[in-house]
Amino acid sequence: MFNKLEDSLERVGLTGNSNSTNSGTSMTGPAALGILIVGLGGNNGVTMLAGLRANQLGLEWEGPTGKIKANYLGCITQLPMKGGKGGYKETYALADANQAAIGGWDIRPTPLGDALYASHVLDYDLVRQVREPLNKMEILKGVWDPSFIGESQHATASHVIDHASTTHAQSLALLRADIQRFRSTHKIPAHGHITVIWSASVERPTLRDFPSAASLLNAIEVNDPEVSPSLLYAVAACLEGCSFVNGGSQNTLCPGLAELAAHQVQAQGGKEGRRCYILGTDFKAGQTKFKTAAVEYIRALGLTPTVIASSNHLGNNDMLNLTSKKTLDAKMRVKSDIFDGWEEHAVDHQVRVMYTPFIGDEKRDIVEYTSLGFLGSPHTMLTYTRCMDSILCVPLMLDVAVWCDYFARKNLSPEQAALATAYLFKVPEGAAKGADPGFFHQMDMLEKVLEGTRCAAMPPALRMLLARQSTTAAKAKALQAQEEGGGMEGGDDEPWIGGLLCVGLSCLDLMLLGASGEGEAFGTIKTFQKQAFCPGGSAPQSSLAVAEMMYGLEGRKGGRGKRRSVVKVLTKVGNDVHGEELLRHMEEAGVDTSLVLRDDGQSTGLAVLPILATTGARGCFANLHINDSFTPAEALEALREGREDGGLQGVSALHFGYPHLMKQFQGTSLRDFLKEAAGVLNVKENGGEGEGGGGGAAAAAAVKPRASATRRSLLLSMDLNGVTTSNNDPSILTEALPWTDVLHLNEEEANLLLSGNDSGIQISDAATSRSSLQQAADALLAQGLAIVTLTLGECGAYVKVTSNEKRLQASEALAWQATKWAGQEALLPPYPLQAGAEVNTNGAGDAFIGGFVAAMLCKTKSLSLKQATSFALLTARERVDSLRRASPTKASYAELLREALEVQ
Repeated sequence: MFNKLEDSLERVGLTGNSNSTNSGTSMTGPAALGILIVGLGGNNGVTMLAGLRANQLGLEWEGPTGKIKANYLGCITQLPMKGGKGGYKETYALADANQAAIGGWDIRPTPLGDALYASHVLDYDLVRQVREPLNKMEILKGVWDPSFIGESQHATASHVIDHASTTHAQSLALLRADIQRFRSTHKIPAHGHITVIWSASVERPTLRDFPSAASLLNAIEVNDPEVSPSLLYAVAACLEGCSFVNGGSQNTLCPGLAELAAHQVQAQGGKEGRRCYILGTDFKAGQTKFKTAAVEYIRALGLTPTVIASSNHLGNNDMLNLTSKKTLDAKMRVKSDIFDGWEEHAVDHQVRVMYTPFIGDEKRDIVEYTSLGFLGSPHTMLTYTRCMDSILCVPLMLDVAVWCDYFARKNLSPEQAALATAYLFKVPEGAAKGADPGFFHQMDMLEKVLEGTRCAAMPPALRMLLARQSTTAAKAKALQAQEEGGGMEGGDDEPWIGGLLCVGLSCLDLMLLGASGEGEAFGTIKTFQKQAFCPGGSAPQSSLAVAEMMYGLEGRKGGRGKRRSVVKVLTKVGNDVHGEELLRHMEEAGVDTSLVLRDDGQSTGLAVLPILATTGARGCFANLHINDSFTPAEALEALREGREDGGLQGVSALHFGYPHLMKQFQGTSLRDFLKEAAGVLNVKENGGEGEGGGGGAAAAAAVKPRASATRRSLLLSMDLNGVTTSNNDPSILTEALPWTDVLHLNEEEANLLLSGNDSGIQISDAATSRSSLQQAADALLAQGLAIVTLTLGECGAYVKVTSNEKRLQASEALAWQATKWAGQEALLPPYPLQAGAEVNTNGAGDAFIGGFVAAMLCKTKSLSLKQATSFALLTARERVDSLRRASPTKASYAELLREALEVQ
């Protein structure tokens, strides 16, 4: 089960401030932003310090070509527009690098001015002017673990937090104290952003993947030897609300780190400047940057890149560290993987690196590009580059800190920030994993993200592009998990026993919020305060409500063609702008939309919903015609294709919505669809379909869990809507109810169904008549259902479970929680809204049933019926509460579950 993050923080001693004996740098005066460098005494660190001081003081010096004046060439965040490009600083009011405070850590005590002199990177006349002031700056002691670094670095590592006598938790506390006092010393305001940049020697890869924040914090608590120094710096940065940038090649970025950063945003309430980012990996400064531009050019010509053979050699300390095989492996990983986003598997990409001490920091690289052109004729290009490595890298370090500061002030999502800065890294990882590697494509993405920050509402085309691009980030991780046999659902760190597939009616809802007109005649003019689009219909609403709580689990993000999301949707939409908007909303929430059917000849369903300002009640004007053409045959074919593609692995529940509004899914057609869908999704080890079974209550009850199946037998749930006196014919549902494990409906719909059955049973005032609720639920359970869930508006919800224990064994996923609920009932009030929130009931029932199914799939097998119902009510609250609904940070599955478990 998902561990409690706050408990982990408390056990490691990370919820309060720590004290440190380390002092800050000697820079004085208020700073607009902060940059903390791991490896401050390295060539990059001292070159940055010298460059900042030269620009702050307007220094001039003699160089080989004559007099030089301090400048920020190479830092695109600081340069004016030229040739129609750049000018970002003035256009977007970016931070002035001259106002940055700089500090950091190093494992060597060499005074920084002396380190600058020894590096031979900058002209001596400049070094002479800044050496003494840099020597006065204090270097913070670095975290040191000799197992993670090359043997060549061990002898000089004397300025360290002692590895043998200090635990990970103690080291982390010291790093946090360093960051806290750095902020205080330089008077960086609470909304001012600090970026921690790893510019130290490359570490060997850690042998552990930390899939959650809880697992990462627990590893720190138990002093796990696979927690690297870079991970400790990254965790310290997150916990202090700072961004962390992995400028090295090691595998620091992990799902647990991303979740921890997201948790800090939630803990701070999403306030300006408190969002932090996890970015990397390995700065793309020289050879690799040109490679991605050159291959993009080759591809644009229509040529096929076939062989890319490259070498580079230099003699700085970073290259010396790579003479150790354990660290060289990390560097070669990122240098070799730069084209993965293009899936150019036929390219023979060869990379060689050499340590040549005489060359020092002046990198030399040679690359030969061989491609196939017209009629297979070879096309070859050769490039040669010479430049100081630090001169290439430092501008990227300055730029990424300025971008992090700007993006935090604009409260950009981690996905947008990662995609916008992908151009800076050899292998974009974390939220940008799988991004297009083309340099010019990446720069175009930066422009689009920046343009979006100037709009009150991001342009739909840009939002759609970002949604599609960001979902690509999970692809490599998901495929790797699949290849390793881990699968999507039910893993050790997954809170569910399986995934959810939502099928049925869909439309795009246009909500008219704050509408007037309650009790007025139809023809009178009504007003509304604002409008908003959102997914409508059962399949989008339920999938979105559940996906939002699951969003952020690495490899679980959805999107078009991305098969690894824990929540999937199957519906039919038009190939039009409304369809694009509907899909965009679902994709951004993390729903896998790869099964969605597109119809060029029809318009996406559209509903106009006035939401009354006084009560939150809604009206509805809808055009749902495309749903009339959605057939069981189409749905089953999509499921079979999804199964063949491996996109339906681990689905443990199928939820169907609104049969009274789905003309093709009624009566025996609905029953047969549920049976056949269960067969398609109950895939046996030999690749065949599981048995669908026969119809009727007895047959449904006879379905046994299949121990030989690779995936669990399916939980089937159904949601009702659109039931009226003209369509409450019992034949619409009678044949399908014995195949339905969980039915959701509201009080009015229950009365209409029961009146259609001539049962004589009616639910009276839900607030006072429990007996009528029991009678109504019993009448519905008698038709073959296992569980009836009734939502009662402001009175909450009522749930009743059949006492037929055999019926509760109809599917393994049903039996997982429900066997212990036999004969039980729960009547609970709704959860209160936040102060100042307005009521918006649109999608509340869909969220409730989605939450109830999610609770039934919870790995915590000890959930009581009341706790499952509470979880469903909490999920509905996320939709009904206008402030929660609009918040960019949603309550997570773990947070809702923790609150539900408090119910006894």
